[in-house]
Amino acid sequence: MKIIIITPWYPNRIHSQDGNFVQTQVLGLALSHDIELLTVTEDNSLVNGVRELEVFSDPNLRVIRCYYSGRGARVQRIGQRSKAWKKAFATRELSPDLIHAHVLIDGGIMAARLAATLNVPFLITEHSHRYLEDWPLYRKPELWLARRAARHASRLLPVSPSLKRGMVNHGIQGNYTVVPNTINDQLYFPTPRPDDQPFTFLHVSDFSPNKNLEDLLTAFAAASKKYPGALLKIAGNGDKEVVKALINTLGLGPSQTSLTGPHSQAEVADLMRSSDVFLLTSTLETQSLVLIEALLSGLPCISTRCGGPADILDDKKKGILVPVNDILALRKAMADHLNNGPSSFPDRQQRSDAARAKYTQTRSQLNGIYHNVLVAKT
Repeated sequence: MKIIIITPWYPNRIHSQDGNFVQTQVLGLALSHDIELLTVTEDNSLVNGVRELEVFSDPNLRVIRCYYSGRGARVQRIGQRSKAWKKAFATRELSPDLIHAHVLIDGGIMAARLAATLNVPFLITEHSHRYLEDWPLYRKPELWLARRAARHASRLLPVSPSLKRGMVNHGIQGNYTVVPNTINDQLYFPTPRPDDQPFTFLHVSDFSPNKNLEDLLTAFAAASKKYPGALLKIAGNGDKEVVKALINTLGLGPSQTSLTGPHSQAEVADLMRSSDVFLLTSTLETQSLVLIEALLSGLPCISTRCGGPADILDDKKKGILVPVNDILALRKAMADHLNNGPSSFPDRQQRSDAARAKYTQTRSQLNGIYHNVLVAKT
């Protein structure tokens, strides 16, 4: 099958991890399909009005990226982005059977335009947490365009039930099927826990404000007063200095915390296997791939009830959900795990097996959807 992928999120020279979950899915699909991927990226080092085209081969697919300057007033930035998409579209070579877009604004909007030109069906996978929030008044025109594109899509594919509910609440109408993000499940699996290691909590993120590291560290500092042997590992690719300042302010010593990163996926998998509980304290998450990776590694999880995690941690064997910004509830959840001790290896394996059965079928699910969409068109 010939497929054009349109995505505004894809690893690039500005942000090497941007849309890496999209890349994982696309590389998997490229093993059995002929794929051309179109993407645009803002690069403010470019002179205003300059667009720089990049065409290269990722394994088994052709990638067309257009960098553009995002400086200037909002209307100028939108105009420059639109011209970048046009340049990418003009460089395509594939005559597709269908188009698969990621992120309705603006991947899905652009896919709707190209699909109408080529007279092929298109699908939209949605990842953005904007549908879990109130819609800003100044972005109402985008919402109108998003609704129109969604109505014409053959399928809307939100990555979690929570995201689907948010989209429906914002008036996004369409033919919905929930399809999780693709997981590199070969990397994540449980191993027996060494008896001599301290009880270890793990957090992995980009350290952005949405991840609420201040709440996480405050809760851990309180819990560790009763359990001084506990260890908190924080790993990621964000601003370490901000995290170090929080650690120092709370008086946490080097024997209680470690701060590392950035890490490869294989290194993250190793960190998970050597930990006891995974912590996620976000304000908003549409799904949370890292939570699923932790479950595949056999870890019980503690997460805020921030969207997608509520769909993942749907029983107590998988983890504990606490309200967003509730430090006392977070501290209690940590203390409960410290009091109960680490999971046995059979429990870790059972947790991993359940996650594997639920979250590792995305590629075959998409292939089935592609087939049904093309059959419906004929």
